[in-house]
Amino acid sequence: MKMGRRGIALILFGLLVYLVGLLVHLPAAHAWRWFGGQVPVEAFGLSGKLWSGQAAVVLHQNLRLDGVSWDLAPRHLLTGRLGGEVRATASGGELRARGSANRHSADVQMLRADLPVGEVLRWVNSPLIPAEVVEGRLQAQLSELSVRDGVIRQLAGVVDWREARLRMGSGLNLGNLSLRLQPTEQGSRGEIRNSDSPLEIQGALNLGREGDFTLSLDLRPTDAASRQALSVLGPGEEGETRTVRVRGRMTPEGVQLEPLNRG
Repeated sequence: MKMGRRGIALILFGLLVYLVGLLVHLPAAHAWRWFGGQVPVEAFGLSGKLWSGQAAVVLHQNLRLDGVSWDLAPRHLLTGRLGGEVRATASGGELRARGSANRHSADVQMLRADLPVGEVLRWVNSPLIPAEVVEGRLQAQLSELSVRDGVIRQLAGVVDWREARLRMGSGLNLGNLSLRLQPTEQGSRGEIRNSDSPLEIQGALNLGREGDFTLSLDLRPTDAASRQALSVLGPGEEGETRTVRVRGRMTPEGVQLEPLNRG
């Protein structure tokens, strides 16, 4: 019996619908057993379905996420990616993100986070400020985050360090620090300002597409405590604005810094 093109198309369409139905109803735990070895994370306590499920714990290097839930959008499969919305708690905070990813890249169109700043510094393995000497919370509202091979290529949005404080000597209050980021042809550029602090801070952050960055900060002390804190930069006139410039590179292993330039 001959079968026309229409019949073949109907059979293929029916097979596609059947396969999609299997994926939609596939338990998350079963999917993880099949495909979990292809992603660089560990997941425990899986429940729900592949397209809408939960994990009690997700581990990636020194990052731990609890109460992870996700809702995936099948349309991203057309480009060979997984995408959708993910929600989780971590170290006394929470985060939510919407985007897509594959083994080598991730593109996020929305990220909301409210986390202890010390924990974030531990995650990124930052040598710029030791996690043990910081206080406050990091609140991020990003509209764009592009990562390639573990390196941030572009950022857009606002990152706030609320109730920022350094546990140095008697302590140094930095107030509320705000970083506003916009994409550029070279990567991203951010403007830094603070408020409600005896140490006035202004500056700029430039991020390149290959992970390189430059950070320039103008620091103006307005009381004895902030002047004493800036004495580590060397002698200066009372009330003089001091400038700190840092260059470095962000890698999948963490942040690498060049020697500090002080002005």
